[in-house]
Amino acid sequence: SAAGQGDGLYWKYERMIKRLESASCSLIGVSGCCYAVRKNLYEDIPPDLISDFVIAQVIFRKGKRTVYDPSALSYEEANESFSDEFAMRVRVAVRTLHGLWRMRPLLNPLRYGFFSVQLLSHKVLRYLIPVFLAAALLANLALVRVPGPRLYYFSLWLQLAFYGTVAAGWLLRNKRYVSIPFYFFVTNAALIAALVRFLGGDRQVIWKPVRK
Repeated sequence: SAAGQGDGLYWKYERMIKRLESASCSLIGVSGCCYAVRKNLYEDIPPDLISDFVIAQVIFRKGKRTVYDPSALSYEEANESFSDEFAMRVRVAVRTLHGLWRMRPLLNPLRYGFFSVQLLSHKVLRYLIPVFLAAALLANLALVRVPGPRLYYFSLWLQLAFYGTVAAGWLLRNKRYVSIPFYFFVTNAALIAALVRFLGGDRQVIWKPVRK
């Protein structure tokens, strides 16, 4: 499915990041479908937090690394519809935001070094992407209204072209060349919804799996 193609591209990107994190310091999160923890390092994770993200923080806090092993494989069915993908991304993001807030001392680079930089880059900045995108569009709209370089017009047209492909992806959901931008939009829309729910105090403890 088109949603599955977007999910596959997302995981290729995630695997690349995990290889780099493992080589430079430690993973900030693991794949929930396939990970192992030493018995003496494991501790129960509160039910409102996402365990495959928080467990890596717990391990690093205990002075150990989490590493990526590309030879360990698992397979799962991708969501067939964008609505199912959106619901899953919202649920994961809400639980991750609670995990970030609970483990926020790890964002101090003076104490935790490069691990804090990875955590800030991989999670905090990524979860703020929709905010940055909205700010970039609004700033660009303001800049083209005053005399200035034609670069502002060019960047505005680039942004509008991108959102045009997103609209095309919504209309042509099964076409791969436009489904990828639409998938990017869906995942970031899910982050906005998750942020609103998180700020409202919502805690996702029990959920119904959306994968068939």
